[in-house]
Amino acid sequence: MKFDILNIIDKIKLLGRAQILSESVACDHSGTGIEFCGSFSSPIELEVYTTIEKDGCDRAYFTVYVDKKRLDTRYFAPIGKSCITVELESYGEHTVRIVKQNESNYNLCEFISISFEGELFDAPEKKEKYIEYIGDSLSCGMGNLGKKGVPEPQTSVWEDVTQGYTYMSADELSVDHSIVSESGIGLAGSWFDPLFDFYTAYSYKRNKELKYDFERVPDLVMINLGTNDFYLNCDLGICKLEEVEQKVKEFICLVRSSYKKDMPILWISRFMFLGEKYINIIDKAISDLGGEKANIYRLDVTQSSGGAHGHPDLEGHKMACEQVVNYIREKNLI
Repeated sequence: MKFDILNIIDKIKLLGRAQILSESVACDHSGTGIEFCGSFSSPIELEVYTTIEKDGCDRAYFTVYVDKKRLDTRYFAPIGKSCITVELESYGEHTVRIVKQNESNYNLCEFISISFEGELFDAPEKKEKYIEYIGDSLSCGMGNLGKKGVPEPQTSVWEDVTQGYTYMSADELSVDHSIVSESGIGLAGSWFDPLFDFYTAYSYKRNKELKYDFERVPDLVMINLGTNDFYLNCDLGICKLEEVEQKVKEFICLVRSSYKKDMPILWISRFMFLGEKYINIIDKAISDLGGEKANIYRLDVTQSSGGAHGHPDLEGHKMACEQVVNYIREKNLI
């Protein structure tokens, strides 16, 4: 049986900043997707429509989990309309989660319909806690499937957020989450899109004018920004330190005012090399806002550069995930 996704939307859990459109569900951001439960007596086919946003990103990639177990297959959808077929190891009752691995800077994606023989159950319940991750390529997992020194283009082939520290830490903590991140984005300057507009839009690449509703309030917000400001300064001589300091303050205030709550904020740094002056300026801005007394925390994770284009590799992300999870538990942030 084929089900148009909007006809069964009440039986589907939307993941991250997935967005209901007129005839489909948009899964543009890293880690967006759907989750559903049912009794299945056939393979599951997901009809998707994908558009390209950056040269070379002619495929969107997906991770599928069945009953919380990650399947080994790396699923993909070429540009245009196509189907992803999920073969189940056994038929019967299962919970299926389908997650987009790539960021909206690479490609946009819509889920149109689901086909299978069987029955859908009620949608999976929301988890008690919810984390929002905000960041740049480090939070997207860019380059984590590549190798340092190999001249691989920065495309969707080498990026898998579900093996990044953001997604993995959310799974480890057993929380719902969203990942609002884009390669090249910075506080005072960006290689591509402006941070503040990117953050407040539902999907900036799809519709710059449509604002996110900020309906579900996170129990914790994690931010990893500043790396692109440092490299923009080194390469182009822009993004002055005093601008970065002010933007740190303004962005933290934007996050909290958007949700109308002073939830804990954890700022992550040093996952890639970041000049000491930038670390100091971020620390100063957070200190000026009140630091831990104001529920704003700072954590440096171990630098990693074994992936493509000097980005962290899979082992680096695993290490950062462990450090983040341990810190959150130590500080009882969630």
